[in-house]
Amino acid sequence: MKRLSAVVLVALIGFAAAIVVFGSPQRRGCPLRADEDPSYAAAFEGAVSVDETAHTLRISQDGRPLTGAKVCVNTEMVGMSAMGYSAKAQERAPGRYQVGFRFGMAGNYRTNLIAKKGSGEVSIPMIVKVGSGSMKIGGTADGK
Repeated sequence: MKRLSAVVLVALIGFAAAIVVFGSPQRRGCPLRADEDPSYAAAFEGAVSVDETAHTLRISQDGRPLTGAKVCVNTEMVGMSAMGYSAKAQERAPGRYQVGFRFGMAGNYRTNLIAKKGSGEVSIPMIVKVGSGSMKIGGTADGK
């Protein structure tokens, strides 16, 4: 009975540690929240799939490309907070920022971009639909 109690205790401690470690995305220095401003908008460029390791975002303010901002992307799968990612994006062209991470599985992700320009930070929330990509088990890329 003592052995069983010890095993259960160790399992519970391991489970609690996993919740703490995996319960939120690694932040890599990204802030979690800032004030929202409806004059800002963002969208991933093209379809987003699990095959990609880098994604391009278009970010604008009042319909004009946002330039010279520091951008962090925080995202987590809806209903599965352990499936989260966080990374800094790099400006590649006016209003176009590239962020490097790979989504672990297809589904909807609650995403929050934090854009910092000058002394202000703004939060740009969005939902991203991530597709399964071109790899299919038991078939070819064209689905046959």
